Amino acid sequence: MKNLILLPIFAMINFLSSAQKKWVDVNDFGVIANDEKTDNYNQFLSAFSYAQKYNIRQIKIPAGTFYISRGFMLNDDVTVSGAGINKTILKIINNLPPRTDEATQTAVFTGAKSYSLNQSATTRNITIKSLTIILQKPSDEFRIEKFSMLGGIRLINPVNCLIDSVKIINPPKFGIGLYATTGGVTCSMNTIQNCVVIMQDDWYLQLKPEIIPRSNETCIGIEIASPTGKNNNGAAIYMERNNADYILSKAIKNIVKNTSISGGSHGISISNACNNTLMNNNIKGCSHRGIIIITCADYNIILNNKIFDIGSTAIHMAYNSNFNKIKNNSINGVLGVEGDGIKSYINCNNNQITGNIISNFAKTGIRVSHGANKNLIEKNTIIGNNLKEQIGIKIIANNIRQYQEGFQFDNKLTANNNTCLNNNITGVALGVLINDEMNIPNSLKRNKTGKNKFRNVTKGYKNNSN
Repeated sequence: MKNLILLPIFAMINFLSSAQKKWVDVNDFGVIANDEKTDNYNQFLSAFSYAQKYNIRQIKIPAGTFYISRGFMLNDDVTVSGAGINKTILKIINNLPPRTDEATQTAVFTGAKSYSLNQSATTRNITIKSLTIILQKPSDEFRIEKFSMLGGIRLINPVNCLIDSVKIINPPKFGIGLYATTGGVTCSMNTIQNCVVIMQDDWYLQLKPEIIPRSNETCIGIEIASPTGKNNNGAAIYMERNNADYILSKAIKNIVKNTSISGGSHGISISNACNNTLMNNNIKGCSHRGIIIITCADYNIILNNKIFDIGSTAIHMAYNSNFNKIKNNSINGVLGVEGDGIKSYINCNNNQITGNIISNFAKTGIRVSHGANKNLIEKNTIIGNNLKEQIGIKIIANNIRQYQEGFQFDNKLTANNNTCLNNNITGVALGVLINDEMNIPNSLKRNKTGKNKFRNVTKGYKNNSN
């Protein structure tokens, strides 16, 4: 015990004698690997504090499993690197104390300048790479308040931050979260790449998604979000975004690529976030949505993602999300509830849905509805299972009976000027449906269809335009 106490002091003297030191190694501060009875929090904290004091920007964590009881606040311009995924492992100890400190008990890593959604300071140039984080495994009866540590990495108002080759296992609420705050300037130019997020799926009742209540949409693999206002969906529920609560998007130009996400409720969520790119990600086994684009999320690029075995909708756009490009994604396996491969609803306009391959879906390959205008649906391949309820493509207006949700649109949710061309549709009851179930005048106008190819389809078109 006496040697363990002296070791950090000896290490500090050794460091001070070398003015050229470029990095801090946590080994020099008395960490003990592979011992589940040892809480290494204080040793890690000493290493991070030493790096801050002497302006050392590289912190290295060697191979091994290190048990910790709290998370760490990182300073700007700092890189924390392990020896690799599955080599360096930070594991939360069992029986954590109740969460009383948002800074160190919300996520394993956060920023020192801004760690709360109530703060406005910017977090800059933090890099976290080449390690694994293991959190608490949820109990059979999931209750979020039972967990002291909610996620792996949470950065508030981040700019130019990089999360690379990080694996996160068992996050109760989020794997990686990048957030702008109301008073913050931006959440921009960040990259999440080569990461793995594995969420639990047993308490989401994966085999019976139709009985999952909406309140259980709580665990998200990767989330990029900007404040949306006091109202539930900000300006998104108003046709012209003239809600006084509306806050212009601050989450812009972020990239999520080459990640693997499984389990939980949503794989990737971007909310009131614009000009972001999600590409080459693999998403599977989420109980609700693979990718959700929601609340005034514009000009995002969703490209070359593989999404399969999803409980509700593979790619979901909602609430005034416009000018997005959903291109060349592969979707296989969408179960109950909505059962749509790609869906946009409630005032989502000018989106491009092109070149996607969608198969094994419960209800609809592609659906644009309830305020879906000027969208392009082109060169998609949709493969059904010869089920009587399957439809290849739906363009629908004003079904307010289905989407009540407490919002008042005064029958303005039209579906006009959409283009549906050159799609290949196989094995469905109905190829393309253009319909207004409430028969409201001028809600379906000038929708263009043509050169769609049908094979093993009971009926090619049903058009109820007024």
